[in-house]
Amino acid sequence: MKKKIKVLHLNFDDNKSGASKAVYRIHSALIKNKINSYVLVVKKYSNFKNYMSLPKNKILLNLIKRIFSYIIKNLQNINSKNIHRSYNFFSNAKIVEYINRSNFDIIHIHWINGEMLSLNDILKIKKPLIWTFHDLWPVLPTQHVYNKKIMQPIKKTKWENFFLLKKKKIFKSKKISIVCPSYFIKNQLPEWVFNKNQMIKVIPNTIDFKTWHVKDRLISQKKINLPNKYKILTFHLSGKNDDFIKGTDIFIKILKHFKNRNDVKFLLFGSKRKEISRLSNNIYNFSFVKNNLDLLNIYNSSDLVISTSRFESFGQVMLEASSCGVPCIAYVNTAVKEVISNNKNILVKKVDSKEYIKKIEKFLVTSNLRKRKKVNKILFTKFNHNKVADSYVKYYKETINNFFKIN
Repeated sequence: MKKKIKVLHLNFDDNKSGASKAVYRIHSALIKNKINSYVLVVKKYSNFKNYMSLPKNKILLNLIKRIFSYIIKNLQNINSKNIHRSYNFFSNAKIVEYINRSNFDIIHIHWINGEMLSLNDILKIKKPLIWTFHDLWPVLPTQHVYNKKIMQPIKKTKWENFFLLKKKKIFKSKKISIVCPSYFIKNQLPEWVFNKNQMIKVIPNTIDFKTWHVKDRLISQKKINLPNKYKILTFHLSGKNDDFIKGTDIFIKILKHFKNRNDVKFLLFGSKRKEISRLSNNIYNFSFVKNNLDLLNIYNSSDLVISTSRFESFGQVMLEASSCGVPCIAYVNTAVKEVISNNKNILVKKVDSKEYIKKIEKFLVTSNLRKRKKVNKILFTKFNHNKVADSYVKYYKETINNFFKIN
């Protein structure tokens, strides 16, 4: 009987971010496919199966480290846009020691910022490594996002180069199998990553189509106390730190344009953001949605889901909405194109509020807003649990074999 692969995922938290959602779904898909999958996090909010957290004293120490990094980030951003940055200054020797003493066959790195591990810690791990790039932080100096289609080249100061050289050293000296959740991410990678020591594959995130599915629109609206007489435009509202990347400035202009329409309402979820809710009387703000059933009803109550992001490494909100048969609109030059690329969705060629408004107005006039279709075969084939889990298992085996050949 063949030994089952035992994998340990590393991620900062368990269910508060897009990356943590992706990790949970990959982890769940692997368990369903009889893989011994475990997840180590710093911040644990849930009782998910096979999730582990750091001891309480280590969590407190991590908080102190994060406060220090937060101060440095604000000083660095003082004369620029509030760009999300991470430094990973501080070592977490206990995690490295735990990993190296464990019987895990492979370590799967995800989003390890928030001072979970230092860059030097990665060099000290003596196990086969695979790293899913949920953003571009692993290959950028300190930033998390970059879109070469619309953003200026990153200025490389001595400070920035210090971190970039550390990352180059990791990928040059260590065999790490890279996963890009989209071709968009792969196409953003700098040339130095593509060396003979690295394997790079595109494996998309996954979704449970039993959870995310088409429901009756009127029943869904009743469940979340929405009147059924309006056209509902839905938007995932990010925190202030992500305003530029998520295109909140564009969304605000869209919101203001439609504020006098009596037949249109905006449904917001994510951050509370009272200052945005005050901009229009046409808003239902659900803020942070804790359970999938409420979020399922939000999508199924919607006529159109809007993304104004300048950068998306995958587009989980768009995949959830599409799985519920809801049309989406998004900027064409992000990974969202790979999720919603079909006839009923709308791709905007410029990150411009006028373009969005024009497309939305046309959609409201010409589309059959009440009609819902079951998830299409292309979507299911691409993102179902079995397909993604199988892709990861094959890559795990390849990574393990290569590790022992080289080492």
